[in-house]
Amino acid sequence: MRDWYMVETFPLETERSLGGKIYFSDKPESNKVLIFGYGLGKNFSQNIEGFRLFANALRCWHGITVVTFDYRGTCASKMKFEKSSLLTRFEDFCSVVEYVRVLFPLKNWQIFLGGHSAGGPLAIRVADHFRDISGIILTAPAAYHNDAWKMRFGKAFTKVLARKHGWRYSLEFETLEELHKPTGLVVCEGDRVVWKA
Repeated sequence: MRDWYMVETFPLETERSLGGKIYFSDKPESNKVLIFGYGLGKNFSQNIEGFRLFANALRCWHGITVVTFDYRGTCASKMKFEKSSLLTRFEDFCSVVEYVRVLFPLKNWQIFLGGHSAGGPLAIRVADHFRDISGIILTAPAAYHNDAWKMRFGKAFTKVLARKHGWRYSLEFETLEELHKPTGLVVCEGDRVVWKA
């Protein structure tokens, strides 16, 4: 029996690397893997206890292998947070999907994407990029003005987020609808944005 997770370093196309964990399923017959991206903060990490508990519950109770990773600009990354952006996170998420597709070939595995907060719109855009993804799981997904994708994190990015009703200019939920993929959506009852979007 494997440890409850195995630590991997995801190789990317350049000298960059991302730290990640694969929580292998307890059920050898299972053929599902979930790649899960988390939210925006520079100190937000896959190592937060809630993510470990979430991944371990899926692994033990539902037989789903879970892959989590840290984006460049967070935690032990050499890139400064202010040099990163939603686009660098999109690239990171895509790199992890490519890595996982080698480990778990699609003819035998179903690959799902998941995202919490800022990880939600990223998961949607990555699913649009890789059309053979089996489904999407979103927990309290963010809805960013499309301009937010054009800039690095910092003051200008924060100003875009502060725009009144900026979420109305988010393309992610429209893209999600066009994907026609099975989608699980977990939203807080009091969330005033996602329900409208």
